[in-house]
Amino acid sequence: MKDELLDSLQKKHPLKQLEPVKNPFNYLVKSIVYQQLSTKAASTIYDRLINLFQNQNIIIGDLSMLTVDELKNVGLSRQKASYLHFIDQAFLQDDFGDFDWLNSTDTEIINKLTQIKGVGEWTAQMVLIFALNRPDVWPVKDLGVKNAFIKHIGSKNKGKLLETEMELYSQKWKGYRSKVARLFWASQG
Repeated sequence: MKDELLDSLQKKHPLKQLEPVKNPFNYLVKSIVYQQLSTKAASTIYDRLINLFQNQNIIIGDLSMLTVDELKNVGLSRQKASYLHFIDQAFLQDDFGDFDWLNSTDTEIINKLTQIKGVGEWTAQMVLIFALNRPDVWPVKDLGVKNAFIKHIGSKNKGKLLETEMELYSQKWKGYRSKVARLFWASQG
C-alpha cells in the first residue's frame, strides 16, 4: 500500500492477521448476537449462550434443540433467537452444510447467506471479511466505515450520494478494501 492515509492508520492501528475458516457457521451465530448491541452487552450475551454448550462450542444442530424462550433467557431478543434457529436449520441442509465457502465467489456467498431470514448483506459482508478473510469487501452501508470515510477523506455527502462517492473513491484501494475497512473501524475506536 502506497497511500499516506492508510500508512498512517496502519502505524496507529496494526491489524491482526485473520485466518479463514472452512465453515462460517459459528461466526454467523456470533455476528447475529452482536448486531446492534454494544460490544460489552453482546459479549455478555454471547458468553451466556456458549456456556449452554459442552466445551463452549456450538455445533450445527445445537441451537435447534433450544426453544426461543431458552435463548431469550441468555439475553437474546425473540427476533434474534428466531434468526439463530433459521441459521441452524439452514446449515443442517446439505446445500449449506456442504457449500464450498472457501472457493466460492464473494457474490455467491452473499447470495447464499442472504437466503437465511435475518441475514442481510451487511452480515454476509462481515462473514466475508472476518470469517473467510476475503481481501476486497467494501461495506459502504456500515456506519463505522461511513463515519471514518467522512472523517479521513472529508466528504460532505450523505446517504446514497455518500455511498456512491465511497464506492468510486475506493477503486484506488481495489484488491485490499477489506483491510481499509478494518483500518477505518480501528480508527473509530
